[in-house]
Amino acid sequence: MTVPDRAQVARTWTELIAGRITRADAHAWAVPWVEDEPERVADPMCRTALLHLHGFDQAWTGDDLVGHGVSLDWLHSDEDIASAFTRWRTAAAEYDRDPAGHVAGIRRRTLAQRRRPES
Repeated sequence: MTVPDRAQVARTWTELIAGRITRADAHAWAVPWVEDEPERVADPMCRTALLHLHGFDQAWTGDDLVGHGVSLDWLHSDEDIASAFTRWRTAAAEYDRDPAGHVAGIRRRTLAQRRRPES
């Protein structure tokens, strides 16, 4: 099985947004690369996209838990999925311009979040 590239993950994400595939289809397509062989996905931006596609079928269960494909009470709205795609494309372009700077920026933002007092 060939490891997906950015064009393939973008196409799958676009098909999901357009309703040509279901959330379950996107999840199933991503499973091998998220659950079985994540180490084969060398491109960190592909890995991030696959994690998103893997999780868009998450829904609330009747007992306030979250699971894959357990209901239609989605954790992520259709708008969330489209917005996440836009953010991913922007992040991928930033990563391509300056991979080290992109990763450093993520670290800075993560550390800043940890330092914020809880309200």
